[in-house]
Amino acid sequence: MPIIRLVAQVLQVITLPKGDGCLVLLDPSATKKPTFENLFKVGADGSIVWKAELPRSHDAFVETIDCGNHVEAQTWNGDRVEIELESGRTKNARFVK
Repeated sequence: MPIIRLVAQVLQVITLPKGDGCLVLLDPSATKKPTFENLFKVGADGSIVWKAELPRSHDAFVETIDCGNHVEAQTWNGDRVEIELESGRTKNARFVK
């Protein structure tokens, strides 16, 4: 996985259960690129495990929600998705804006 070379503010961190690392959400205004994969999982060893896929291009994540048994994320374009913690894939997308 390529190294992210970007100066960005961390907006949210969610610690995952069982010492499985954490999810990190970066400020989407850190870049002018139309698509910014700014939510990623950091392993317990500090390595980036995956970047969460966006449900569509020209978007970025703006919030993460710890729902207890799963994590959801909201995008700039108004989609709320469930994040698969093993892979970073999104599922159950719904428009909420």
